Amino acid sequence: MKKFVVYRRVSSNMQGESGLGLEGQWPIIKHFTNDGEIIADFTEVQSAKDLNRPELQKAILLTKNQDAILVVAKADRLSRDVRDALEVLDDIGEDNLLCCDCPETNRFMITMVFAFAEHERLLISIRTKAALAAKKARQLAGTDRNAPSGRKPGFTHTQEVRDRIAAGNRAKSHKYPEMVVNLANSMRDDGKTLQEIADKLNALKATAPQGGKLSPAQVRRLINLAPPTQTRAPSAS
Repeated sequence: MKKFVVYRRVSSNMQGESGLGLEGQWPIIKHFTNDGEIIADFTEVQSAKDLNRPELQKAILLTKNQDAILVVAKADRLSRDVRDALEVLDDIGEDNLLCCDCPETNRFMITMVFAFAEHERLLISIRTKAALAAKKARQLAGTDRNAPSGRKPGFTHTQEVRDRIAAGNRAKSHKYPEMVVNLANSMRDDGKTLQEIADKLNALKATAPQGGKLSPAQVRRLINLAPPTQTRAPSAS
């Protein structure tokens, strides 16, 4: 009876491309090994950039020691490099490797299959670099909806985005109790300092827009962000 050593791999904890996650690879492997016995199942979450993968090396060693067949659901689960794939093939023997997407395994077919896998790796790299470049361009333009709210040093919004932010701030300011804003403006017109206004509003139990006591700086913002139709006589700071 044939003995099979299974090797399943994904590059990340998320399911691999084409739905070939760790669980998704199992039914495929079971279908192509129903004429023998699976003696071991090795799984790994790691890139296929080289053969320095602990679980893969264990699978290769067991395959040789047991004169078994190393099974992968798809060629690129083993490697995306033709030279690496042929190295494994030479190590375990041409008859001891089964790629379920290429059941008729021989050196010529394996070379072709892994050449396609290597080409796909190149395409993935190109797509990834292009996506990252596009994301960076959107962030620099201030149009990336998924970008973090905090701006990095050197980041500048476009004028259109700055206008939208300013409009949003004005809209938020108008939600603050108009009576408090008017009272702050009135005391400012009477020559009160920002600290005096803050003390008075705090004594009246007014709270800052985000909660807590009002500070002189917050009072200044209340006055500066008041509706533009409201006019005030200039006064000394």
